[in-house]
Order: sequence, then C-alpha cells, then structure tokens
Amino acid sequence: MDDISNSIILLAAHGGAAESVLRSYGNIERVVKDAFPLLPVRWAFTAPDTASEAIQAIQAEGFSAIAVQPLFVAAGREYNSVLSSVEKNKHIKISVGRPLLDSVDDLDCFIEALINALPLERTTDEAIVLMGHNNAEGGSDRIFNALAGALKQRDRLIFTATLKGAPDFDSVRHELRLCGVKKAYLMPLMIAAGNHALKDLAGDGEASWRVRLERDGIECVPVLKGLGEYDSFASIFCDKLKAQELVI
Repeated sequence: MDDISNSIILLAAHGGAAESVLRSYGNIERVVKDAFPLLPVRWAFTAPDTASEAIQAIQAEGFSAIAVQPLFVAAGREYNSVLSSVEKNKHIKISVGRPLLDSVDDLDCFIEALINALPLERTTDEAIVLMGHNNAEGGSDRIFNALAGALKQRDRLIFTATLKGAPDFDSVRHELRLCGVKKAYLMPLMIAAGNHALKDLAGDGEASWRVRLERDGIECVPVLKGLGEYDSFASIFCDKLKAQELVI
C-alpha cells in the first residue's frame, strides 16, 4: 500500500453484549492495534449492523483501502455474509482475511495455541471437551474433523464436537464413556464465550453438554473463556491481516 495513512482495518464479528464476549473482542482489538499501530480499527457486527453499512461509513470518512478481518473459527454462514457485503462495495479497494481454520495448513498453528490454552491444573487422566459451532449444512465438517483427528494424535483425551454438523456430541459422549473418563474440562471452541458456551455447553438445561455428561457420572469443569481472550489466537488474526497485504 503506497499510502498507509489512507488504509483502515475492519474487524467483523458476531454481535453480543455479554461480558465474556466483550472481553474477547477487547483483547483482539488490543492485539491488533499493537501489531498495526499506524492503522485505525473499526468494527462491524453481523447482528444487528452489517459489514456493508460499516464499509460505506468508512468510505464516507475518506479512507480508500479497507482490510476486513472476519473473526470466525471457520468459514460458515456469517463469514459468507461478510464476503457478500464486500462484493457490494467493490468500488473501494478492499480485501477480506480468512478465518482461523481455513484449511489443514492452519491446523499446526491453531493446535499449538490451543494446547497452550488448556487448564494448567488438568491431569493426564482428565479429558478436554471442545465445543465448536459448525452449521446445519455441515459446511465446516471437513476442517472440524481434521482438527479432531490432529488433536487426538497430540492427546488422546482431547475431544472435539460441534453443535451442528460433525463431529457430533453423541459420538464424543460415547468415546468418553469407553475411555472411562471421570472428569472433563468443557471449553468453547469459539471466538467468544457467548450464549452457546453459557447455555449449550455449561448451562443447567436438560440439553446442555454439562448436564448430559454429569448424568454419565463425569465431573465437569466449564472453562468459559473464548479463544479471543488468548493472545495466541488474537495473533493468528493478525497473521491473517498481514496476508491481505493492504496493511503492510
């Protein structure tokens, strides 16, 4: 970029007002600003605002180049909505970064960040159960299955399941029983520990993963911390931004 002063970073994420969500987004913004101190940072939320509206507002401010970085684990419906918004604004120089897990090439970096985020108090006979989101169409099945397999190679008691698509929770629940696991740490495999983490993972409802595992006699310890709260994951987003070249 010839004139970096006319460039700007736009972080696009799922909306949410929970304290845990704000912690994740606040930490990502801090890490991004540290990595790109000369560039302004703006936000766009998939609900209720749209990336298209944010892009138009930025253009009205006089910026001529926008590096959009969606804050998602994998490319799903919301990521595609960001791409659609960008397509509507091709009259301005704009690029879009890829999600954390875009291909199997991203696995090693992602797994290292995840291993470093595991609870220090966990012992070798205790399990980790990770909750991803995925989508009903199973669009991210391939990458989540690849992640589950790669994690198992590192640690046989790390289990990955998604709310929709594959790998599914019932299969993981069966594996936990077969392994004779007595205690499991439940962690959201999501950028922020929002409603899914609070309700579907660790909530008191009959369908929550915690309640279902406790019925199996497994002691559950929820770790309600989104990936965005860890600097290692926030730094991966910085790498995705650098790959766009609009911020260099």
